[in-house]
Amino acid sequence: MVKIVSAEEITEPYTEGSLKTFLKGKGDINWIIGTIKGSGVRGEKLKNIFCELKKYGDSKRYQQVYQESRKQGWFTEKSKEEKSKLFTKYKEAMIKQAADERKLCRK
Repeated sequence: MVKIVSAEEITEPYTEGSLKTFLKGKGDINWIIGTIKGSGVRGEKLKNIFCELKKYGDSKRYQQVYQESRKQGWFTEKSKEEKSKLFTKYKEAMIKQAADERKLCRK
């Protein structure tokens, strides 16, 4: 029987390993940020990886990547409901804008 591995089982260890590599002094900030961005690891899972590595390697590099990840909003995880509400607000705004433009063109 073949075991099917989830994407999380691959991306989380890969992200952690890449972060360890960065904290050891290899790679630059653009590389690690691109790696984290591409991994899709977010919210509590990413926080946990950072917490485990807080004392690992170069603290300046840790702060650099931590602050950038925070700035990107990767430590917050929006629920499906929140995402749906945001999308609904966006759709409503676009419909209103289109209606306003039609009114403007009629004048």
